[in-house]
Amino acid sequence: MMVRLAWLLTVLTAATIVGPNGAEAQKPETPRESDTGDEPEVGPPGVEEGPVPAMGPDGIQAELLDTVFEQAAIGTRKARQLAGLAGVVGGVTLLGLGAWRLSESSDSRSNNEYSRGLGVMFTTLGMVDLTTGIIALKRASHEERRHARWKKHRANKELTQLELARYEGEFEASTRIRNSQRMLVRWNGLTHALAGVIVLSLAPIPDLSRRGRNSALIVGSVFVGAGAATFGLSFRPTANEKAWEQYKNGKAGGRSGGYEPSGGWFIQPMISDRELGVGMRGTF
Repeated sequence: MMVRLAWLLTVLTAATIVGPNGAEAQKPETPRESDTGDEPEVGPPGVEEGPVPAMGPDGIQAELLDTVFEQAAIGTRKARQLAGLAGVVGGVTLLGLGAWRLSESSDSRSNNEYSRGLGVMFTTLGMVDLTTGIIALKRASHEERRHARWKKHRANKELTQLELARYEGEFEASTRIRNSQRMLVRWNGLTHALAGVIVLSLAPIPDLSRRGRNSALIVGSVFVGAGAATFGLSFRPTANEKAWEQYKNGKAGGRSGGYEPSGGWFIQPMISDRELGVGMRGTF
C-alpha cells in the first residue's frame, strides 16, 4: 500500500513539472526589440517630418513667411530695377566722357597725357557700371527666386516642419549677406567720392587747357555727388533686412499676418468698486 502511494505521488510530481505551466516556464524568452540593437531613427531635435498644420505655431510661422517673403521680393525687385537703370545710365555717361577725353588727347593744343589718363579711367569705370547695370536688370534676385520656390511648396502642400526650418535659416543667411553687400556699396560710394575729390584737386594744374580744366571740374563734381549719394543711401536697410526684422518681431509677438508697427495714445475708462475715472494708455 505504501509502495503504491509513493509511486502515485512520483507520477503526479512528474506531470506537474512537464505540464503546460512547466513547459511555458522553461520556454526561452523572445528577445525584445531593444535587445536586437536596431534603434529607431530619430530626426533633429525639435523638428519633425510631416505637413505643417494650418493652425498652431508652425502654421502662424508659415503665414508670417508668406507675408515677409512677398514684401522682400517686391522691395528687392524695385531696388534691383532702380540700381540696374542707374548702372546703365552711369555707364553710358562715363563711356561718353571717356570717349570725349580720349578724343581731346589727340588735340595738340591740350594736355595729352592728362586727357588720355582721364579717358582710360572713365572708359574702364563706364564698362564696369554698364555691365553691372545690365546684369541687375536681367537677373532675378535671390529674394524673387526664393519667393517663387516658397509659393510652389505652399501650392503643392509639400511644406514640412523641416522645410520650414530650412527656409528660416536661409532667410537669416540671406539677410546677413545683404548686410555685407550694403557695407561694400557704402565703401564703394565713399571711394567714388574720394576719386572725385582727387580729380577736382588736379583741375587747377597750370598746364591744363581751359577745356581740360572745365571737364575735370564737371567730372569731379559728378563723382563726388554720385559717391556721396551712394554712401548716404547705403545706411538704409535693404528690403530683405526689413522683412527679417518684421518676421522676428511678428514671430515673437505671435502675430499671424506679419508685423506692422503702430503707436498712439488712447483714453480708457477705469471703473472699480471704489473709483470711477478716465485713464490714458499708449502703445508704441
